[in-house]
Amino acid sequence: MSKFYGVAHGFQRGVFTEWSEAKKQIDKFPQPVYKKFSTEEEAQKYVDERKPKKVELSFPEPTHETYYAVAHGNVVGVFTDYNAVKEHIKNYPQPLHKKLSTLDEAIAYFHKFYDGKEEGKGKVEKTEKESKEAKPEKRESKRKAEKEETVEKKKKKK
Repeated sequence: MSKFYGVAHGFQRGVFTEWSEAKKQIDKFPQPVYKKFSTEEEAQKYVDERKPKKVELSFPEPTHETYYAVAHGNVVGVFTDYNAVKEHIKNYPQPLHKKLSTLDEAIAYFHKFYDGKEEGKGKVEKTEKESKEAKPEKRESKRKAEKEETVEKKKKKK
């Protein structure tokens, strides 16, 4: 009897015929979604039904103290409002999201765990919108300060 393993959320999505290959995709992946099937058709249907929606992302200006990255949900991306995050993950099976302190960390987390690689080969473009309140010089100095703070934290950890 043949066995097929459907990996819906893992490092690589798909149907695998060897457990060792499927296991590589789910080991150390947060909240993996996978299942064993007796037919390839059932496994493919399982994976297809859990396919992430294709979305266009834009990222907010780095002026907030807290960011939320949603890698698996009804709507995915980087957000600054947790109430919006709760709506975007509501009723989604095994949502994957995390609270982070910098925009760069949130973007990195999103890129690491968003598995829409089949559509856009994992490429997510960052677009910035002009803020009416902030002048470009202030935004740039804020970004520089955030990067320096991150470097300092890394030095302290060593």
